[in-house]
Amino acid sequence: MQNYLDFLLERLKHELPAQKAHELLSPPFRFDEKNKFVPNQSTKQSAVLILFYPKDDVWYFPLMLRPKNSGVHSGQVSLPGGKKEENEELLDTALREAKEEMGIIIEKNQILGNLSQLYVPPSNFLILPVVAYTYQKPTFILNEDEVDTLIEMPFQTLLKDNIIQTSEVPYFDFDNHTIWGATAMILSELREICKEFA
Repeated sequence: MQNYLDFLLERLKHELPAQKAHELLSPPFRFDEKNKFVPNQSTKQSAVLILFYPKDDVWYFPLMLRPKNSGVHSGQVSLPGGKKEENEELLDTALREAKEEMGIIIEKNQILGNLSQLYVPPSNFLILPVVAYTYQKPTFILNEDEVDTLIEMPFQTLLKDNIIQTSEVPYFDFDNHTIWGATAMILSELREICKEFA
């Protein structure tokens, strides 16, 4: 288990696959030249947290099902995270939001690094995915206004070939949950990076 953490700590310091990995799970035409989906002056900064934690001697990370009628991403599976506050660093945003939404408490020295930023046109957010770890399974305390269901995914499941399915858009199929859009694109980059270790 420790080997993955050591690998990520070093690997995240170097060039990341970024768009190449995002495209594998992106909606059709997301990166076409005619669709210039790029940040603008009104784009809001945000961050999400990918937290590795041990359970049954394997690494897991938490996802959440958003409540219905909770905004543009209502009813979707996402990582804990949200909008950056004024005078706040994005790393702090990821940690604060994870605490507010799921009761996760970790420190900055538990951060391994970050993945590539991803622009999300529907919400006009530029997301920084932060990767961290803890050696103890968190005591999850869910904010019912933000979280409908806690989803715990074994990390090795993310690396399986049959987890990727395609309908109108490509998605991760896990435990009867459809993980698509920005969350799938972020996890696709993590997947491609960790396949280097395997």
